[in-house]
Amino acid sequence: LTATAAVAVTALAAGAPAQASDAGLRKAVAAQERKVTVAANAFTEATVDTFSAVGRERATTARATLTPAVRRQRTAVTAAKATSARLVRLRTRYLDAVKGYQAGLRTFGQGLRAFDPDAPARSAALIRQAKAQMKAAQTRRLRAAKAIRG
Repeated sequence: LTATAAVAVTALAAGAPAQASDAGLRKAVAAQERKVTVAANAFTEATVDTFSAVGRERATTARATLTPAVRRQRTAVTAAKATSARLVRLRTRYLDAVKGYQAGLRTFGQGLRAFDPDAPARSAALIRQAKAQMKAAQTRRLRAAKAIRG
């Protein structure tokens, strides 16, 4: 009976840190999602018109705001560890999606820098590609965040 009680106490003690670590990951993801959503919405509104000089300036400013927010998101979620196998997989999936979103932001920046008023087709193609990358990555990221939150 005493050996059984000792095993039960050990099992309970081992489970507590896992739950605490998983809760920390959930909190980190929820907090970062709130912060990045604000910047992402502003970016979406600012990137409607990228062919006018004013539109490109707005898009550049919005990108300059969103890029560090996404970097902080990736850093915060990387620092938050998960112990349950399910959340470890979901955290990896989430971080992969954030990396994809960052790649889309880089492509978008290339499109803005490549803009030529005489030949806007190359820039337009890069911007379309970037928006598609970002949309796909955002969908994956939101699915993983929803699964992480439970």
